Amino acid sequence: MNVQNQLKKRVKRILTRGWILRLAGTLAPPLLAILRYHSVAEEPGLYEDSIGTGIVHSRRLFREQMRMVAQDYHPVTLDDLVQAHLRATSLPRRAVAITFDDGFADNYEVVAPILEETGIRAAFYITVAAVECEHPPWFIRLRHAFRTSQNGTWSGPEEGSVFVLSDAAARRRAFVRACEGTARLTGRAQERKVREIEDALGVSPFAPRPSLMMTWNQIRELHRAGHIVGSHSLTHPNLAYVDLNEARVELSESRDRLARELGASVDHFAYPSPVLQPHCTEQTVALSRASGYKTAVTCHPGPVRLEDDCLLLKRNVVPTDLDEFRWVLEATLVGRVL
Repeated sequence: MNVQNQLKKRVKRILTRGWILRLAGTLAPPLLAILRYHSVAEEPGLYEDSIGTGIVHSRRLFREQMRMVAQDYHPVTLDDLVQAHLRATSLPRRAVAITFDDGFADNYEVVAPILEETGIRAAFYITVAAVECEHPPWFIRLRHAFRTSQNGTWSGPEEGSVFVLSDAAARRRAFVRACEGTARLTGRAQERKVREIEDALGVSPFAPRPSLMMTWNQIRELHRAGHIVGSHSLTHPNLAYVDLNEARVELSESRDRLARELGASVDHFAYPSPVLQPHCTEQTVALSRASGYKTAVTCHPGPVRLEDDCLLLKRNVVPTDLDEFRWVLEATLVGRVL
């Protein structure tokens, strides 16, 4: 870490442990910080070839973060936000909501017990087709394919484009380019594209056992325990880049299938953001509303204000450093966009 970064970290620590940000928070209208997680594991490094780096938190760190939220903040759910809108009341100060994307098995096996310990209720957004088929979402399959392929090259979608896979940077660019094309597809077309890339790379479809994804029984248990279960679409495309009718199916059919499995209404959605921007538009918001969702969360950072559109809620990426974690919360709760 260079001197400038060390200085920034020291200043953040002083601000978060002092009274200045807390005083600012009491002067501003109550805000909500929504945190965006994916996976929690005992040894995050073991998931580099599958889930990837940066979105898998350690069990130890996650427990520390949840203890901090329970002790120093006011945990709320997105149902609480809906009720505040309906009753025209404000949220409590220092409100924090916890969310998880995709539906990984560790959400039930590792995350749920820690949430129970700390008395926190979270929202779990499920990629429905991945749970039904017991295989990881397409971007995880592609990451595994590009990381493990022994091929020397990969021919990209543009005529004449060839990526030399012996070069780490080129391999990364090839993965991103493959994702950009696949994120525009849904359903069977998406599956065909993934299989085509796997074949070209000379790897078998990635289907780890036990599955990386939760089972329906585990998801139902989360729901019975008081957690929110929401949709993360059927097949995790970037909805801003797919056909309007396909986007409508991704939103409504995933909601219907979840509702049938849970025996309860599904009111919450998370816009997938696998690659490419934007990942939500006025059209996707309108489709979310028409599909019957009461809230929808984005991957745009920042605080949530009570007057915000509930179908366009901001969320913050969660750091893997405890001091940075507190900084994200404190800065967000005074209205700062990180």
